[in-house]
This record gives sequence, structure tokens and C-alpha cells, in this order.
Amino acid sequence: SIPSGEDQIIFAIAKDITHKKRLEKERNEQLAQLSQKNNAFKEINYRTTHDLRAPINNMKELLNLIDLSDIENEKNLQLIKHLKKGSDDLKERMNFYIDAISENSGPSVDIAKIKITGCLETVLDSINNLVATSKIKIITDFSSQAYLSFNRNYLESILLNLLTNSIKYARAGIKPVVKISSIDHLTKTELIFEDNGMGFDLEKVKDKIFGLHQTFHYNSDSKGVGLYLVYTHITSLGGSINVESKLNKGTRFILTFIK
Repeated sequence: SIPSGEDQIIFAIAKDITHKKRLEKERNEQLAQLSQKNNAFKEINYRTTHDLRAPINNMKELLNLIDLSDIENEKNLQLIKHLKKGSDDLKERMNFYIDAISENSGPSVDIAKIKITGCLETVLDSINNLVATSKIKIITDFSSQAYLSFNRNYLESILLNLLTNSIKYARAGIKPVVKISSIDHLTKTELIFEDNGMGFDLEKVKDKIFGLHQTFHYNSDSKGVGLYLVYTHITSLGGSINVESKLNKGTRFILTFIK
């Protein structure tokens, strides 16, 4: 038999191992929590820098059109009004993100019944000059379901990124066309967004399409953040997104919102 002294040594070793495992578990849990918080703040920062790019570009385009030598010109006065509206929209969006960053746990996500056309009009208004310059045609049909239970800022971000991508990746010589429609189901609503742009090869892209900093066409303004944000917004609130695409045929996104 093993002497009592050896029993005590074995017990002490086992106790020490158990203690170390518990400390390691607690450390891993703390690291996981810290990583989760860091990822939340990283997402906020990406949204801040990326979502503001389109309105800022729109403002720059408007500024380039202003004739400073004839400021009393009626056309220039209208451009200045658009510029003021754009700056107001920018300030409102910036305030939202600044408030979100100031909270320790990240942005509060309010869910409400929101009208799809209202969000779409807000987005189109914020990039009105980009829309006009691109000559994009937008066809909508929300007769099946006009409302979504979702976060308004998230939905505006989703529409903003999908629309600007359709403009950015339009095929040369072909007028860009976007179709946005809704399909109502018992427990969910699908929002279909499709364009006739450059598209991409799904076999080559595979699961990278919604990855951060993933780009599939050369464009100096491409940062590989837009689709990452779209995916993050929809999935963070329990929804899902699927994509169908072919090179030089266009892309179709099916976004599923839970009721």
C-alpha cells in the first residue's frame, strides 16, 4: 500500500492541477469576453468609416459642381441647399455612431416596425447626386410586405451598401438596373435585391463573399467592407442572407428578416 505521506503528495498535486485548470478556464473566458467586446467596437468603427464614405463622396461631387464666381445663380443656390441637406444627414449619422461608441457595451439596437420605402428614400436622398450621375434605374415592389421589424439604422446601412455596390460595379456601357422587392411569409419576410452588374463567380468566391476586406473586382474605392456590414447587420438580429450571382449577369441577394 502507498504510505499516507505519498497520498497527501498525490492529493496536493491533483488539487494544484485542478486549481490551474480553473484559472486557465477563467482566463480563457475573460479573453473571450474581451475579444467579443473588441470585435463589437471594431464593427462600430468600420461602420463609421465605411457608411459615411458614400454621403461624403456625394457632398464632394456637389461641391465640384458649384460655380463660386456666380454664387447668386439659381442653380448654385439649389446645389448649396442640397449640400446643406447632405451635411445635416451626415451629422445625424455621425451622432448615432458617436453615441454608440460612447457606450461600453456597444450600440443599443432598437427593433421597430419600419417602412421599407421610408428607409430607401432616406438612403437615396443621402446619395442623390451619385444616383443621378450613375443614371441607375431602381424598380421596387413592396406590395407583398411594406414593413419590416428591424433596426432602422441597420436597414439603411444594408440598402446603402447594396445600392452603392450596384453603382460601383455596374457593367461598362450598360445602364445599371436594380430591383428591390419583398416576399411575405408566415414567420419571416424576404427582401430581394438584384442588379444587372458585373457579378462574380460563386465557385471561386465561395464563403469569402461576406468576409472582411474581401474584394472581387478592381476598384480604387473598394475596401471589402460593404458586404461584411450587410452580413453582420442581418445575422446579428437573427436573420440570414443568401446570394446568387454570375459573371457579367448580375447578382441577387435574398435577405431574410424574422417577424
